[in-house]
Amino acid sequence: MSITIAEPSVEERIRRHVDSGRFADEVQVVAEALDAMDLVERRRVEHDAKVEELRALIAEGDEDFERGDFVPWTPTLMSEILAEAIEANRRGEPIDDHVKP
Repeated sequence: MSITIAEPSVEERIRRHVDSGRFADEVQVVAEALDAMDLVERRRVEHDAKVEELRALIAEGDEDFERGDFVPWTPTLMSEILAEAIEANRRGEPIDDHVKP
């Protein structure tokens, strides 16, 4: 395959990378740029999945709240949760196992 870069500024950027000595040739510059683009796309897909997961959890929380299925926050509750987390950590147990639904 042969690719012609018709944009002088892009060609100059590629040439600067080769001239820096970090890359053997133009193909290596373009290959690394494509690898970076692939990484960005994978991270975008992961981000979008996390956003969707959070939206679903928020919707679930909203539904729980509408049904009255929640525990009101109080300083005492927070102290109890913190004490449980500290104790679980002391025992080397995952904290998630101690979160009460």
